[in-house]
Amino acid sequence: MHPDSLHRLVLIGVNTPGHFVWDPAVFDKMIGYLSDLCVQDVSCSSRTSDLAQTIYAVNHNMPERWLFFGIDPDTVRLGTHFMFFDNPNMTLILDAYLAAAEGDPSGLALVNLMVSLAPIDQQVFGDQASKAGTLDLDKYGGIASVSLGNSIMGAPMAELIWPMAKQWPIELISEELREFQESDVEMLLVNGSVDFSTPPTALDEAKPYFHKAQTILLPEFSHITDVMETFQPEAFERLVTSYYDTGVADDSLYVYQPLYFEPGISLTVVAKALVVVMIFLPALIVLGVVLAVHRSRKRRPARS
Repeated sequence: MHPDSLHRLVLIGVNTPGHFVWDPAVFDKMIGYLSDLCVQDVSCSSRTSDLAQTIYAVNHNMPERWLFFGIDPDTVRLGTHFMFFDNPNMTLILDAYLAAAEGDPSGLALVNLMVSLAPIDQQVFGDQASKAGTLDLDKYGGIASVSLGNSIMGAPMAELIWPMAKQWPIELISEELREFQESDVEMLLVNGSVDFSTPPTALDEAKPYFHKAQTILLPEFSHITDVMETFQPEAFERLVTSYYDTGVADDSLYVYQPLYFEPGISLTVVAKALVVVMIFLPALIVLGVVLAVHRSRKRRPARS
């Protein structure tokens, strides 16, 4: 490794001031980008002519339940935001929205259930509120600024985090430290074009401040897992090692990989399988007990 590499940084999914506020307009723009990709995919375009409009319609007219499972729109949108953090889960949730538009909300009911059962209480929200709040709290415009409103999706994670951060006893850091600081450190900034955790607009925001930064935008990659592990890990290794060794990032090994809209197994199938198990498994247990009792009685010797 070249000695100069000690002065180089690789930043993946660059956070910017205001990141946790999540402007619904940015979210909507990214969903619009997904909608453009849908037009180019036969499995998606055969189900909708406008994916963004389909998601909008589902979010604004979501049923309250599927069978005996409740569906809370806010919970579903929060689960959707989390599932957008990597391509495989993104494919699952988009398929669930398309199915809901076709009259089958079972996939969204499953998402609602998963989020409701998720160990969210294991996250240290005080730590999140203190760190993010001290940076961005002055940019929070109230719940109306991040809620669904007339947008496609709203800003679900902001709806979760910001009301808590607003009430958390924190003291804002100095105003000058709440904005980007200019830097002459050599940096490689890597982002995915469908990163719903840190939107690709963050690259443009960072460029004027990081004077010696190289930026790489990976088409149809989402957040860190996609970039570092799931897709083309050899290309990522070349990208990083070449940058540390020479100061120039080599992205030549990357091959365009389209976003797939057809999951291997859909959430709707999993939801229906869960219902079958919930109904028939207890029935089989009861039947087994009845048969066991019946056999036991048949084996008893007759009384004289």
